[in-house]
Amino acid sequence: MPNCSPYLLMFNLMSYVQVPFRTSNAIKSLEVDLLKQKARAVFKDGRGYEYGNVSKRAIANVMFNPDVSLGFWVNNNLVKSERAYEIGHTTNVTRSRLERALKEPELPCFA
Repeated sequence: MPNCSPYLLMFNLMSYVQVPFRTSNAIKSLEVDLLKQKARAVFKDGRGYEYGNVSKRAIANVMFNPDVSLGFWVNNNLVKSERAYEIGHTTNVTRSRLERALKEPELPCFA
């Protein structure tokens, strides 16, 4: 039987936050999770990477400072960082988890 807790579903959907888009030649989208210190970067060619142990200060900075370049932030805080490490990658990222969850609803479960 699937887990029917609406709080768990909401927590899973809310774990990553989409960083407001700024023009970038390389980055298609950037999602960050401040509590878990994770980030997901999707490049314009479709490659996506997930990183762990990302600086909370850096995450807060990219979320709330619109002057921060996404490409600069990804290079300095993910790709070339001594602190962050790559968790995983994919060659074709097209939709975020939130978009998938909203477009592919789960049937309600009954007690």
